[in-house]
Amino acid sequence: NNISNYNLVRDFETCTDSYMLFTPFLSDFFSFGNLEWNFLEARFFDKKFCAIRFLKAFDEKDEALSYYETVLSKLSAKYKMYKKTPTDSNIYELYIGYGKKNRLVKVLCLQYETNEDEFKQGVALVYWDNNFVKKVSDEL
Repeated sequence: NNISNYNLVRDFETCTDSYMLFTPFLSDFFSFGNLEWNFLEARFFDKKFCAIRFLKAFDEKDEALSYYETVLSKLSAKYKMYKKTPTDSNIYELYIGYGKKNRLVKVLCLQYETNEDEFKQGVALVYWDNNFVKKVSDEL
């Protein structure tokens, strides 16, 4: 699928060589995985695509937690998901899973601050290629 099929537009003010933000052009949301999302972020490492993040925004924490459960249920049907204890106080819930070819999937429910200094609740779905993470050497 081409990104233009989703009616997304790139936010040129926030884009860098390693980060791109996309928002819906024709409405407040777009669909991916039969779910609605408000934002799409793409990450690059050494000019190669390495991660994608979908975000759905909510005003209320209860709404975000309900949507989080829906996303987690869909992911659990495809991946073996593991509950993680968040180390960031802005993350309410976090699950991760592993796919083929060292790929990571995670879903989290969080609070974040907007560019307009408002606090929102959100659900994020992240796909990350662990092949781009630099290997740690045990040599001293």
